[in-house]
Amino acid sequence: MQVKKIRKVMLEADKIEGFNIDATHWFESISKKIDILKEIEEEISFNLRIEDIELFERMKVAVRFSDLLHGSQLEVVASSGYISALKEKI
Repeated sequence: MQVKKIRKVMLEADKIEGFNIDATHWFESISKKIDILKEIEEEISFNLRIEDIELFERMKVAVRFSDLLHGSQLEVVASSGYISALKEKI
């Protein structure tokens, strides 16, 4: 998987900077991974049959939190990719 290869390059680097990884490639790779994880989460949520109203309400809060986390991850990835493209230290 591309993300694992890129992560390995970053973890083994001597210093934090551009890592010789194209920022667009990194962003596309990590975005695909995040999207796949989101699809899995949505499939699991859809297939759950919740009859307990209190549990259902808790589940809705958890899904909202997950959506917020997903959005935040995309913002971090986009920012990191942009900074990396400028070859500035993160």
